Amino acid sequence: MGEGDTRLVVAIAFSNYGYDYVSGISVIEKTYRVSRQALHDQKYSAYAQLEAIRRGELDDSYDPEEGLPTLSDELAYELGQIESARQNLCQAVLVMLYHFWEKQVTGWPANWTGKYEHPIYIEYCKSVRLTVDVDRLEQLRCLTNLVKHGQGKSDWGNKLWQLNQSLFPNASNRNNPLNSLSLLDDYVTETFQAVKDSGPDILSDFNPRRTNP
Repeated sequence: MGEGDTRLVVAIAFSNYGYDYVSGISVIEKTYRVSRQALHDQKYSAYAQLEAIRRGELDDSYDPEEGLPTLSDELAYELGQIESARQNLCQAVLVMLYHFWEKQVTGWPANWTGKYEHPIYIEYCKSVRLTVDVDRLEQLRCLTNLVKHGQGKSDWGNKLWQLNQSLFPNASNRNNPLNSLSLLDDYVTETFQAVKDSGPDILSDFNPRRTNP
């Protein structure tokens, strides 16, 4: 700037911890979006073929000598498999998201001295002035353990059901909660946002090692 220039120089806050946190979540989220789109394309193709059968443009006859199913039967089975794959995808990315959050939290101090337990993670986040979505993170913890370990002695399915009954639309199948768990795309998207909002922002002065507990 030349002599007499009165322009102000504004310092922009930037947090390496925030960058690692937000970009890491974005990578997992992108993996989910790309995979979900691939399944959507498969589903669209199957429905398009069923519609072509309905219009009489594709043969759907059954050949008893070959013993093969009709095309519509094959497509119906494929649609069921696509939905099963979508559920598995939702579960996998949410488990990945929770483990990423755990790893980030315990990596912020120079040396983690607390117990490796979810309530301790929450209290630590609060101690470094992060606004955590306690309810959604607890749902994510229970869901992760349900997917990894099943119901088990810790009753992960029952705990998750108490937190959010909408995740179990088939409430009559409570004896096997993992099989009755049904994750919608909106729930996964909301969980990504909740976890992102529960950590540091890129444009912030977040540096927990200044006040290492």
